[in-house]
Amino acid sequence: MKSHFLSVAIATLALAQSAQATVTAPNMIEVGAGAAASTQGSIEALFRVNAQGAVDQGGGQSFILAKITGDAAFGSDGLTYVDMEFESLGWHWGDQNDYVDAHVLGVNVQRNVNINNDVTARFTLLGLRGGFSDQLSPDVKLILDGAIDLLSLSYTKRVSDGADLLGWGAGLQGEAGVELFDRVRITLGEKLGTTLGSPEQVYAGVRCDTYGDGYNATTICQDDYVTKWNDVRVNSSTYLSIIGQLTKSLSLFGRASYNLYSVSDQTAGSGTPPSTNGEFQFVLGATYKF
Repeated sequence: MKSHFLSVAIATLALAQSAQATVTAPNMIEVGAGAAASTQGSIEALFRVNAQGAVDQGGGQSFILAKITGDAAFGSDGLTYVDMEFESLGWHWGDQNDYVDAHVLGVNVQRNVNINNDVTARFTLLGLRGGFSDQLSPDVKLILDGAIDLLSLSYTKRVSDGADLLGWGAGLQGEAGVELFDRVRITLGEKLGTTLGSPEQVYAGVRCDTYGDGYNATTICQDDYVTKWNDVRVNSSTYLSIIGQLTKSLSLFGRASYNLYSVSDQTAGSGTPPSTNGEFQFVLGATYKF
């Protein structure tokens, strides 16, 4: 798994360096390091990457070749935490603050052994992302961002017993915050991913319907069934993020989040017992932009 993430990162960085035009979605290579601590008792080394290669198309539009963003944490037990997103073949309208992005062939990989998530990988055929900003005052800017993954296939596996699931998936992320003095960005956000098993018809009891009035009334009773998913996996993160720009290239970052991995047995047929595991996670570090 380590070699896979490194190869994806290196390929993306090479694409970013190969495009030299000035673009509305800029070419960028930003890497960082820090530490991640959890209420589960772990303290680990953190690696962060944010890179993009794009070609300017004029008129406020850019063709995005590839983009990779995310964090990975390493401890004494190896790679214990991952939250990486890879996007390719996208189109960007707007600038860095007010924009709409659409991309195909996206991959989101998550792993957090502290909350029983061995791996969750979502493969997306269509992803949409958008942002809006409003200058509230000379030194304060309102920021709104959102993203959704559509037409996704998702695979997830639990650490404790290896119970896995392959099914339809979806991803949703939203955040709101402020940017102060063009240097400090504070955002509150929610990131949610789901994996759905197969739908099943589940017996819900007897339903009786009465037709007509008085002596002509007729009551018909029949078995009632509802459609439920035989297994639903949810991984979510509610977070507060702070990024402070010290120089044009050097920034500090911090994040406090509550991470959750939940397995919900919606029917009696899946054979996977329900479970919910959560943790508070704290991340602190610095990044350098080339």
